[in-house]
Amino acid sequence: MPASQGGRRQSNNANRHRLLPTVEKRIAAISNLLKRRLSDATSGQTLTVNFLRELREGLEELVSFIPAIGLMEREEQDRAERRFLELVADLEVACKTHEWQLHGSWPTFYVDYGITLELDERKRTASVGGKRLATVSVDAIVTALEPLVRELIPKNFDSATFMADLAAAYDEARSGRAGQVPVFDVYRAFVLRSQGSRFWRDARAEAFLGLSADQFRARLSRALKENATSDQDGRELRLIPPLNPKDGLFTYQPAESRFAFVGRIEFVSVEGSVE
Repeated sequence: MPASQGGRRQSNNANRHRLLPTVEKRIAAISNLLKRRLSDATSGQTLTVNFLRELREGLEELVSFIPAIGLMEREEQDRAERRFLELVADLEVACKTHEWQLHGSWPTFYVDYGITLELDERKRTASVGGKRLATVSVDAIVTALEPLVRELIPKNFDSATFMADLAAAYDEARSGRAGQVPVFDVYRAFVLRSQGSRFWRDARAEAFLGLSADQFRARLSRALKENATSDQDGRELRLIPPLNPKDGLFTYQPAESRFAFVGRIEFVSVEGSVE
C-alpha cells in the first residue's frame, strides 16, 4: 500500500474515533434534556427559553455531523465493494488450501464439481448449495462448504456402479420407450431406486436416503471424469443439451473441460439406438 493511502486510512480511522464518541455524547445529552423536560411537564412546568435553546443547539450540532458521517458511509461502501470483488481471489486460495476444485465464473461457481456457490454483487450476498449465508466472507463460505463437500461423494463410490444405476433409472424413467429422457425424470427415478426396503415398508423422513442435485451432479461428473460412460450391457451414455436452460442440470463435461447444461440423457448401443 502506498504511504499516502496508508496515511489517509490512519487519518480516517482517527477521525472516526473522535467523531463517533462525540455524536454519542451529544445524543445522550439531548436525550437527558428531553427526559428532564418530560418529567417537568408531568408536574405542570411550562417550556422555558433555556430548554428550547439547549435543544436547538444540540440538534444543530448533530446536523453538523452529517457531512462527515456521509463521507464515512461512502468510504465504507467503497471498501465493502473492494472486499466483495476480492472475494473470488481469496476463495481460490482457500479452495486450494482445502484441495477443492473450483470451476465456473462470476457470479456462479461450482466447488468439487457439485456444490453451487452464487455471489450477488448488487445485494452483497453469497449462497452455498442454494442457501444464503448470513455473512459474506471467505471464512463463512468455507464453513458452509465443508460439510457439503464431505457428503458429495461417498468413500465407497464406484463409477461403474453409479453408471449401472443411472442406466437402470433411465430405463425406468422412459417407461419402456426408446429415446431421450429428461434428466430430472432420470434423477427422480435414481432417487427412488436409492431407497432401502425399510423406507418402502415405513416411509418416514428418517429412513429416506436423500440425494441432492449437487451430489448427483458431482457423482455424474466423477463417473464421466473416470470415463465410466457405459452400462453393463455396453450401452453408451449420451448427454443432450436442453432447449431451455431452466430444464437442464448444469454438469461438468470432462471431455470439454467445462460446465454445460444437460437437458436429456440417453443410453444407446454401439450399433445404434436402444430398442
